Amino acid sequence: MKKSFILFASLFLLLASSAFAQRGTAKTSVSGKKIEIEYGAPSMQGRDMLAKLPVGGTWRMGMNDATTLKTEATLKFGDKVVEPGKYRLTAKRVAKDSWHLLISPESGDAIEVPLNNEERSELVETFTITLDPGHFSMEWGAMRVGTDFEAK
Repeated sequence: MKKSFILFASLFLLLASSAFAQRGTAKTSVSGKKIEIEYGAPSMQGRDMLAKLPVGGTWRMGMNDATTLKTEATLKFGDKVVEPGKYRLTAKRVAKDSWHLLISPESGDAIEVPLNNEERSELVETFTITLDPGHFSMEWGAMRVGTDFEAK
């Protein structure tokens, strides 16, 4: 009986800890205007979850709650413009090693932004989004992709 209880308690704690993965936030500002991305930050834990996503599939970029972008600035990714507001972010696998960022408003069509593969020196255990003035990147496992943007 005691062994069953310990096994049950251990299993519960394992499941509870993965269900409440930490949230990550990437922030920057340009000319006093805030830009912020909030996302779930899962860990690899020996898995390669991105390898399971087929070409053409979308990924919500994290776990549990949706990944969101809040911007007070107008953002420009190449010729694509994102007005100030709140958006949902997802990633689309367009080829084996190629990704696009999908920026979805509450209503209307998503803006699709190609992401460039960036150099990485080692595997990244915890999913991370980085937001610097003029640059967005995300990395997890062996993947590191990003894109430049302008903010006004």
